[in-house]
Amino acid sequence: MTSNAEASQDTADFETALAQALGAQILDEAHVLSFDMETRSLVSASEPTIFLLELSEDALGVHDFDSLIASPGQTSDDLWNRAVAGTGPVWSGSFTASRSGSSHPMQMRSVVSVCPDGSLRLSVVGEPACAAPPATQKAPAEVDSALASLRYDAEGHIQQVSAPMCTLLGQTPEDLIGQHMRRQVDAEFGRGTAWAEAWAGLLRGERTVLDIPHRHSGHGTVWTRSHLLPLTDAEGGFAGALEIATDITRERRDLDRMRARQAALDSRLAIAEFRTDGTILEASGGFCKLLGLARADLDGASHKTLMPAEFTGSRRYDDFWDRLSRGEPVSGLFRHEGPDGRIVWLSSCYMPQAAAATGEVQSVLFVGHDMTEARKAETAAEGRLGALDRAMMVAEYDSAGRILSANGMLLDRMGHRIEDIRGSSHGLFLEKGRDKDGTEARFWEDLRDNGGFSGEIMWVDADGREVWLHTVYHPVADPEGHSDRIIQIAVDITETKRLMLDLDGKWQAALNHQAVVEFDPDGKILQANEGFLRLVGHSLREVRGQSHSSFCHGDDIRSPAYTDFWMALRKGEAQSGRYRHVARFDRDLFMLAHYTPLTDFRGEVDRVVMCGYDISSQVALERATATRAQALTAELGSLHEVNDMLRGDADLLARTNEKLQDSARNGDRLLDGALSEMRTAREAADKVTEIVDLVGDIAVQTNLLAFNAAIEAARAGEHGAGFSIVADEVRKLAERNGEAAREISRHIERANDSILRSADGTEQTIERIRAIGSMAEEAIGGLTQVVAHAGVGEAAAATLARLAEELGQAAAPDGQ
Repeated sequence: MTSNAEASQDTADFETALAQALGAQILDEAHVLSFDMETRSLVSASEPTIFLLELSEDALGVHDFDSLIASPGQTSDDLWNRAVAGTGPVWSGSFTASRSGSSHPMQMRSVVSVCPDGSLRLSVVGEPACAAPPATQKAPAEVDSALASLRYDAEGHIQQVSAPMCTLLGQTPEDLIGQHMRRQVDAEFGRGTAWAEAWAGLLRGERTVLDIPHRHSGHGTVWTRSHLLPLTDAEGGFAGALEIATDITRERRDLDRMRARQAALDSRLAIAEFRTDGTILEASGGFCKLLGLARADLDGASHKTLMPAEFTGSRRYDDFWDRLSRGEPVSGLFRHEGPDGRIVWLSSCYMPQAAAATGEVQSVLFVGHDMTEARKAETAAEGRLGALDRAMMVAEYDSAGRILSANGMLLDRMGHRIEDIRGSSHGLFLEKGRDKDGTEARFWEDLRDNGGFSGEIMWVDADGREVWLHTVYHPVADPEGHSDRIIQIAVDITETKRLMLDLDGKWQAALNHQAVVEFDPDGKILQANEGFLRLVGHSLREVRGQSHSSFCHGDDIRSPAYTDFWMALRKGEAQSGRYRHVARFDRDLFMLAHYTPLTDFRGEVDRVVMCGYDISSQVALERATATRAQALTAELGSLHEVNDMLRGDADLLARTNEKLQDSARNGDRLLDGALSEMRTAREAADKVTEIVDLVGDIAVQTNLLAFNAAIEAARAGEHGAGFSIVADEVRKLAERNGEAAREISRHIERANDSILRSADGTEQTIERIRAIGSMAEEAIGGLTQVVAHAGVGEAAAATLARLAEELGQAAAPDGQ
């Protein structure tokens, strides 16, 4: 532990060392104002103070203590007296700028010194005001100093630290005292030679000034410009060191930025200085790097060795140096050649440097910017433009659309000569009427407003034929940024356009009959045509962005087949088939579809297009067919039973028919006999009829004889009376015979009619019996055919059932 007496002695020693530090070097680095004790006028000021208070070194005496220093609550006289008396080692106040009147708060200390001529001066040393560390953090032996200072023992451990130094480092005295100096500086700096040499100098009793990167508790590194003063003991030996520091962190950062800027300039610019004879005086690292020069190569190197031989051997090279010798700057794009043969293009500016007194050019400053890549790009661009001119149609217009130039390809395609169209309007190439309806004027207005145009246009050549172009109109700006020319580059796509229109027509026709949807590789819907939207019952706004799975059944989505389906599409493998979808209101929708992956220029799938059509009605028919097939299969057994019954009935009918045929043949024989008897009876009746007719004739003759006898009896009178009676009886008998003959004739006629009818009926009966036999035979044959057909029908029904079953199985479509 250190006693109070020892602490007091240490403080006195530290104050003495601090007073020694206020020499010329310290005053030059701190904010110091020195005043004449008699006039209070300003005698001198440190450079930082001159800059801070806007003073002029040539007119310091016009300022005095009263105008430059102030303290709250104190008059200038009180403040002056306090400073001269030295009451209070540190006091608060402010420095006042002479021109702007801005106030700069300071922690100030005053020192009275005696000049060699015996006059007295009051020096006020100011440190920018900052919050003092809390009183509870002060070390018992802390030095109340206005300067940022540290005291080290002979081994480099911190013994004392001022409050400004604590504030500067963001630490308390307890954090610093006892620490070795190397722990308070940047690690690399502490291990470096600069710090080791500075400490070695202190051991030899030498003062030194060193820029030190101190560690800050919260802000990384604080740079200080520190004055290191050796301290000696009573015997003159080395007892330690005193560091008085000024914060130069901002200046250091500014310096780092300037170095970075210089490095950036050096990396981007080639800077060199030449004598008037072309010898290199000095060159930057950027110059050497660009031309492949080493520093050793600069000695005696000449400008001529860095330029192409065709230039240095020409009159132009002499004129170049003559102009520089006359003090004329020269600038332009120059080609240089390095010792290793490299070609470097530099955008160069040669600036003659003349002596101020004589105006004679002493040297030439060269500043160049590497344009090699730009020159290569320009050369490549010129090559591309040449190739473009040979491969594409190019035209140039003024801002009003008048033709300035056109290449041969455009002229040949349009059938014009440049002499005929130069100065003509762009509307020369358009359909008649378009250049007069305002369309052309609006086109050029839009072109100027939108900064160009790219797309397809239709021109008309000299023969009136359509020419389709894919073209780009690009405005070309002048140095002021105004577009004064328009460059057009075009490709003839007439044949392609015709083909595309034909294909588009066919495609639109296909679209009108198919459902088309476009997906991204993740299955999100990008576009859909009206055919698809009509099938699913949604609008494009509703389906865009929806997943393909939103139109599929849940069972299908969860199946491995669905995952494999999209994996195959992402691999570029097309998929085709019958797919089940879900339309609006959970309606089943079956589609026969083809999914085609589309790839980008890298060959990666970026879209999937589905084309398909609705087969829901077909699927419904197939399902109905499948259902009917099941019913048909069920009825097939019944058909077997019916066929068996038909076979049994056919056998029974065949046996019955045989019996019927036998009965028919017997009946036919009986009827044939009856018919023969009827014919015999008819013949007998015909003979009786003949006899009856003969009897009738005899009766007529008898009646006629009786009439004649009556006439003769009448003539005989009484002698013929008996004869008359006989004649009358004979006549009556004859009449009765005639009447009987007629009655017999009538009966015979009726008998003949009956016999005829019986014969006819018998013949018809025979025919009918025969017809019945034929019909029975035909029935047997028909039934046999029915049985045969039933067997064929049974086989056909079995085949139909099998086909229906297969169709039913095919009617179960896959659903993606």
